[in-house]
Amino acid sequence: MDNPQSNNIVLRSKEFPDKTLMAPSLTEDDSFNSQPLLGNLAYRLPSIEKLFGLPLEQFDTFGSLTFWLEVYANHDLVEEPVHMKCKTESKCKIVYHRHYTPVIHYLNPPVVYQDATTELWFDPKSTMNLITDLQMDQKPFINARIHGALLDFEDTVEHTTLFSYWRKNRVRGQVGELPIADNHSISMTWETGKALVLDHALHCDITNTTCYQAKSVPVIFNVSSNTGYKSGGQNLTVHGHGFGLGNISAKLDGVDCKVSQYQETSFSCEVDPKDTVSTTNVSQAGSHGLRVHQVYTHNRWPGWNDHNLEPTSKFLAMNFET
Repeated sequence: MDNPQSNNIVLRSKEFPDKTLMAPSLTEDDSFNSQPLLGNLAYRLPSIEKLFGLPLEQFDTFGSLTFWLEVYANHDLVEEPVHMKCKTESKCKIVYHRHYTPVIHYLNPPVVYQDATTELWFDPKSTMNLITDLQMDQKPFINARIHGALLDFEDTVEHTTLFSYWRKNRVRGQVGELPIADNHSISMTWETGKALVLDHALHCDITNTTCYQAKSVPVIFNVSSNTGYKSGGQNLTVHGHGFGLGNISAKLDGVDCKVSQYQETSFSCEVDPKDTVSTTNVSQAGSHGLRVHQVYTHNRWPGWNDHNLEPTSKFLAMNFET
């Protein structure tokens, strides 16, 4: 067991005694938290779907599923894996309870980019009952990821944050560095294991041919200059993230800017001539802007009625909104 990631995990099912299930290998996190010299092996359990390779609907009649865990340990000095069982059977007994399985509803917005803010909507079910005595640097859940990249909740979730049981909750996190792709998976890990991602976490086009839980797009942070000449020929450098794949089509004020070189965090281009001077002092499509929550009030007094819309809160919008 010198290298925990080299061990094979086997789960034997009580409800399906004829099945011996090979569980996924240990992750790097499991390996880091394991103490093989002391006989301790950390392992984050897979979902029932992943374990059986079947849709969760196949198990709707079960409130719980029971397994016994065994390990086939590999060692450099032994040709065949060593079959290991717990001396006390109950110590290797694992029970999956439906009401201790958190679920992910969706990510909003599902289209993200580096340093963007997004919200993960989820239901912890009864898992919050198990969470006590958190340290200052801990959260009620372990982490949430897009395509394996961690979402940052440092400014939005603390060890004292409470989530409602059996209801939709949301957490706002910042997106880290992601490869540009049309379909990323989303995940959320709790002490009881990974949350189940519900079907409606998928966002599909009208033909249902293109679906995704999350997708990532390039982002522009700044441009080396925001003024130029009608004659064109100006070389610009655009800074951001997600340009490493090339295939960049750039325009400035409707005029082509021919890309001369690119890398992941920037690209350079030469601006073509423009027939007319740019229009200024006109609103342009840009950032998401602000979302304002308002409340409708109706005060009725003898002889007159007062109707008002009063703003109650103002914060950055999550989508392009008006």
